[in-house]
Amino acid sequence: MNVITHESLHQKFKQWLSNIDFWQSEINFFKKQQERNIYHLPAEEQKKIVNQLAHHERLLNKLRQIISAHSLFYADFAEKAPELPEQALCEEEFQQSEIHLKKFKSSFGKLKKALKSRLNKNAETV
Repeated sequence: MNVITHESLHQKFKQWLSNIDFWQSEINFFKKQQERNIYHLPAEEQKKIVNQLAHHERLLNKLRQIISAHSLFYADFAEKAPELPEQALCEEEFQQSEIHLKKFKSSFGKLKKALKSRLNKNAETV
């Protein structure tokens, strides 16, 4: 069991939110590419990509909301109870957020790899 201090928790939240911002910019990039149909896909495959990107975007928005809420809660907790010693903050929500972020990274990584592979195939046939 890891001991998580208020400061390390705050840093972890900042890191997670930064990662989410980065992934959101990547999603926006892929959405723009898809809108221009640079993958030269049939309509059905394009629709699938649009849905996958939208799904990942919804996941990111939900994760951002959860992490922001936790960050505010712990900041308020630390401010209102500074006399309490730093203790293990191994909350189930924190651990679940970490798991969700890892799963998102893996899932989105597979989608990016598939899109890049498709783009490479198109470049080879041109």
